[in-house]
Amino acid sequence: MLSMLFYLVIAGIPLSFLCGSVGLAAVSAPVRTRDRMSARFLIWGAALVATGAAATGLTAWSTSEDMHYDDFGSAMTALAGVYGAALLVLGLGPFVSLLLMTLRRRVALLPRALRPAVHQAGAPAGTAAGVAATMVATAVAVALMIIAPAVTAQGRARDLQGYQPQTSWVYVVALLILLALAGALAATRSAGSERVLRRLGGGSAVALRFLNGWRAAFRAACGTVIGLAAGCVIGLSLAWPMTTYVDWEPAPPRAPFETPWTAIAVLAAGLPVLAAAIATLAPPTWLTRPARASRPGLSASPEPGRVAPAPEA
Repeated sequence: MLSMLFYLVIAGIPLSFLCGSVGLAAVSAPVRTRDRMSARFLIWGAALVATGAAATGLTAWSTSEDMHYDDFGSAMTALAGVYGAALLVLGLGPFVSLLLMTLRRRVALLPRALRPAVHQAGAPAGTAAGVAATMVATAVAVALMIIAPAVTAQGRARDLQGYQPQTSWVYVVALLILLALAGALAATRSAGSERVLRRLGGGSAVALRFLNGWRAAFRAACGTVIGLAAGCVIGLSLAWPMTTYVDWEPAPPRAPFETPWTAIAVLAAGLPVLAAAIATLAPPTWLTRPARASRPGLSASPEPGRVAPAPEA
């Protein structure tokens, strides 16, 4: 029972930080799209990112030499790096909201074909939470894709005959990809009402499908870009404490390993494409919120770049 509780605590703390990043993105998002974002969320987020980056960088620096490391000390150093990485991702939550808000305010500077994809006529908090979920899943997936080859290369250099590399991380990455897609699609649904989107699509069902595809690709890309940057920093930092030598024999030099940049690039480019394909093929009602009845004298949100007409007296 105590050992189970111990492992639950070890896994629960970074998991709660990752989930907290989604919640922090939702809380920091303005209530309305025209409102400004509170600076205190950005300050706290920047502090968390700086602390997490410093922790992961310190663990990488302290385990960078090719020497024998204490078994328990090495495990605690790696654990500290994992906690620092989770803290870094936690602090990125408000910056997801900042990115969406900035793009929404600068929509007039984008090409006309991309403006409907950036247009947000729904709940900013729900949209930010979905994009943050994509960011978190992408960051963890990229980090695993970097750490796993490093651990495998080091294990093979110690014992070429009996070493069996772990392959379970591949299934974890596949699950994280599904979670990233789910977050992008949830953000797409939260970001638009059926009435506004049908008006933007000219009332055509085919145009509405393609509009949903553009919107899903845009939100997946926002989460993927931030998650890719975070995952590379985390993966390259944690590769050092995860490959320390703890046996008592003379420590061999660290085995070189190749970072799978091609696979990472395919993941980064493929997530928006997959999200767009799913959103285009799915029924439009799945990715749009039901239209709400407008009160007298009020109209739905105008098209980006246009001003809604004043109600008649």
